[in-house]
Amino acid sequence: MEPPCSLIDNISTTLWKVLGGLQIAAGVLIWFSKLRRYVAGFFVIVLLFFTIYHLKERTYDIGGSTFMAVLLGLLAWNPKFIQKKK
Repeated sequence: MEPPCSLIDNISTTLWKVLGGLQIAAGVLIWFSKLRRYVAGFFVIVLLFFTIYHLKERTYDIGGSTFMAVLLGLLAWNPKFIQKKK
């Protein structure tokens, strides 16, 4: 699973595979209400790390990670944000 990324040559393929597996697992686990806050919080940290890493390397393809960090931050802060309204 190789995403289009300007740092694709700087990061090992093993790390890409681990991140892809984590994303698949998170996509399933985030639907369990007891785990939602933890999964969202974990990925906020991961996304912020890679955003900072991109900025450190002077690449600026960070739009997706920044958007998702904010969205998941809202979910970690208020898990009811994703629940259906009655």
